[in-house]
Amino acid sequence: MVGTQDFAYALRRDLYAYFFDQYEGLPSTYDKIFQVENSDNATETWASGVGMGIPVSKPEGEPIKFHDPFEGWLATFTHAPYADGITVTHELAADSKKLVPFMKRQTGTWARGVSYMKEDLAYSVFSSTSNIYDATTFFSASHTNLVGTTYDNDNDTALTYTNLQAALIQFDNTNAYDERGNRIRLLANTLIVGPSLRYTAMNILKASMSPGDADNDINVLQGSLNLIVWPWITSATEWYIGDAKQGILFFNREGPSIDTWYDNDIKVWKASIYWRGCAGVTDWRYWLKGY
Repeated sequence: MVGTQDFAYALRRDLYAYFFDQYEGLPSTYDKIFQVENSDNATETWASGVGMGIPVSKPEGEPIKFHDPFEGWLATFTHAPYADGITVTHELAADSKKLVPFMKRQTGTWARGVSYMKEDLAYSVFSSTSNIYDATTFFSASHTNLVGTTYDNDNDTALTYTNLQAALIQFDNTNAYDERGNRIRLLANTLIVGPSLRYTAMNILKASMSPGDADNDINVLQGSLNLIVWPWITSATEWYIGDAKQGILFFNREGPSIDTWYDNDIKVWKASIYWRGCAGVTDWRYWLKGY
């Protein structure tokens, strides 16, 4: 005779297989934008890159020029748990003999749910009004480096051919300095929009001629950026340019894991799903917002 513990184990094993069969076939967007890492700790701390400075010319016989060390910003990420559960009464399971099919259907919805949860968490990094490591919001006109220079990655401009060119110049040139004030290499490779701006973005990036230009000038932006349409952006005007998988991190700490058991006291079958992780900003320079 198969006991409830044996059946719970067999059910959990089957649900795991069914879950990952469904989950791994689902499309995802966040992992094309974020650097995804696994974590073994309750929190993760990342230091903003300051570096040791850029070597300068040293005349023969002259001493080396030494720099004072710079202590960079620290970005701390704390993992948060996410979970859901379902119960099925003993009577319903016994009378309908549909416990396993029912649980499998629920597992299919969990696969979509975990996928959507990760997209929600990732987009919350872009939409958050909370301060990041430098005591400003991710997108702000008042980012200040460690030598006191202020920079802006928050543009109040609509997505147009001209405005996108200006944003790229700001990204690649104006903001391309590190915490020491040294020149660095920044080159945007990605444009992110919501569904409302899909066709505007496609027209800018894919047309062979300059959009809206009666002189038939070539489109200098054609193919210059990878277009990502992110359904989690519901704004009709919001857009972003950036260097994909730079400056933002997404951590998987635990799971997703499924558990099943029988609660003998109340005669109820229970199943749960659990995941723990977080996401955040390590360097604002790699992204710029328009709206």
